[in-house]
Amino acid sequence: MAIFVDEIIVQQWAPPYIFKDVTWFVSIIAGDLHKQSFYCDTYLNAQPGQKRPYLYEPILPFAYVIWAVYGEMRLSGAGRQLKGSIGQNEAIIVFPVLRHGGRHGNLLLDAEIDWAYPFIAVDQAPSVITGREVLGFGKMLMDVEQTAGSDGSRTAAFSVNAFKNEGYFAQNEMQKLIQVSTGAPASPGPGQHLPFPWSDHVPPEMRKHLKPGVEDVLQHSKIATLRAVNLQQLRDAANPLRAAYQALVLSAFAFQDVGGLTFYPDASITTYPVDSTTNHYTGKHMWGGPGADRIWPIKPLTSFSFTCNMTLESVERPYVAPIPASA
Repeated sequence: MAIFVDEIIVQQWAPPYIFKDVTWFVSIIAGDLHKQSFYCDTYLNAQPGQKRPYLYEPILPFAYVIWAVYGEMRLSGAGRQLKGSIGQNEAIIVFPVLRHGGRHGNLLLDAEIDWAYPFIAVDQAPSVITGREVLGFGKMLMDVEQTAGSDGSRTAAFSVNAFKNEGYFAQNEMQKLIQVSTGAPASPGPGQHLPFPWSDHVPPEMRKHLKPGVEDVLQHSKIATLRAVNLQQLRDAANPLRAAYQALVLSAFAFQDVGGLTFYPDASITTYPVDSTTNHYTGKHMWGGPGADRIWPIKPLTSFSFTCNMTLESVERPYVAPIPASA
């Protein structure tokens, strides 16, 4: 068996990690089950020439747009915390998916709720480099411009490096992709709670969309844990249109000391037109927007923030398979 030799110049550190003084700003927006199903089939269920041991499907026509502010991120384990820490901003789009089959499913139901990550961007280069090791896919490097209002509101504008025009002399430049505006904060009202997955509370407007049987899986799911899923692929050098192997990557993030719940009734999200590479992740392709060729405002169903500490509990690859030459 060949032994993998890591290069000295690799600028990434293996997990586990700990995250302290974290604030998550979360907006739940309307999604599109057809587009989410397409994402699952393309990026999670892609097994050419083989019988799949699992199957992913979306469970709710909603997506979560998240702006996460990490006060401190560092390695955990003996001696590793002495290597220092960094802070960062992170922009994420996720939606819950149901996995059927596979040994990591609930023993009673043989199913599990995981979270698909069609988009993630950070403003720290070490986090970009480590993303493929931890999540099984690369992160985008972004700039974030933050402002704070006298009424307690917060705004974050996320920009990515992209080619705005095509042509031999085209130059890449920073272009605004998403802007999140919280509006003035408000204390939780009657019946307002942190929603799933940070608690077992599923808001009524979401619960009515659950597919039959999913609620049973929710009742047996681990609360305050977000399990990111991705199908990591290695390209076949001899055939650039084909993968050489595929590995299902499950990364479990656990939330502790959750508190400071705040709601934002006047929150808004705005997406901006960018190049054809990055607009795949914006409204046109993810949640059914009218197009990526113009500025598009989105009114969230609900927006809230909370504070917490986090740990990366595990990174597992329960399914690894080479793609046969005939595939």
